Amino acid sequence: MTRDLADVTELPRAEPRTATGTALFDGAPGALTSREEQQFRAALFTLVGDALAEKGWARIPAWSDEERARLAAVGRALGEHWGQAVTAEPEDECSMFFALDVTAGPVRPDGVPGAPRA
Repeated sequence: MTRDLADVTELPRAEPRTATGTALFDGAPGALTSREEQQFRAALFTLVGDALAEKGWARIPAWSDEERARLAAVGRALGEHWGQAVTAEPEDECSMFFALDVTAGPVRPDGVPGAPRA
C-alpha cells in the first residue's frame, strides 16, 4: 500500500560528522555538546553495566563508527571500574556485544588483562 504525504519538505543534507573534524560539534543535527556526551556515556555505562551484572553479556545497537567508538570506551571504563576485563566488540554492522571476560582475571592498572604486576 502506497501512501501519499502531503505538505512534506525534504531537509537539506548535513555534512558528514566526524569524531576528529570540526563538523561534529558545529551544531549539526544530532551533535552532542561535551556535557551531553558525558551524560550519554554515563547512561550507557549504567545500561551496559546493569545488563552485564544481570546476565554476564549485553548487546547494544550501534549504527555508526562514532557510536561503536563510544561504546568501546564505555566497555573499557566498565572494566577499569570493576577491575575485571570486559569484552566490547562489534557483533555486526549495527550492534556491539559486551561480555565479562572471566578467564582473563583482573585488569592491571595499565589496562591489560591479567594479574597485577608485583
